[in-house]
Amino acid sequence: MDKSIVLNGVKSLLFLLFSGSCLLQDLKKKSISERTFRLFALPGALLRLYELSLLWNTEGDKEALKNGIICFILPALLIIISYLTMEAIGRGDGLYFLVSALYLSPGENFCLFIFAAAFAALAGLSVIAFGKAEKKRLPFMAFVFPKALQLGLKGIMAVLSGRNMI
Repeated sequence: MDKSIVLNGVKSLLFLLFSGSCLLQDLKKKSISERTFRLFALPGALLRLYELSLLWNTEGDKEALKNGIICFILPALLIIISYLTMEAIGRGDGLYFLVSALYLSPGENFCLFIFAAAFAALAGLSVIAFGKAEKKRLPFMAFVFPKALQLGLKGIMAVLSGRNMI
């Protein structure tokens, strides 16, 4: 089996474990521990570097490097917005997308954010519309996880079918 196919499977599995762990913590504690981010950021960074080394000196090396940089624009913006709004938008959300950028393509990470933001906005509007908005906190990971699950399973299914998704 091709190294890049195995790499994709490992990345997908770790991404699913990361997303599930974040969901459980967000639902239970209303926050995600920094330790979780560090625990999954390290293997994600190593896998991303290994992926770049596989593509180095090939036709896809410049594209891979460009994607590697583009992946971090959205999380950086979320962390800056969190800082500027005194965490009205949680810093954990930005950190989640930062770690996710190590496992996903820029398009997948952006799609994950748009999906989650759209459904969180709809849920927030419905809470307001039905008059239940007394400082209610909606766990953002509950809106992130369905799309994260779909992306992770897509990667695992690609590996099982022997297709390369890098």
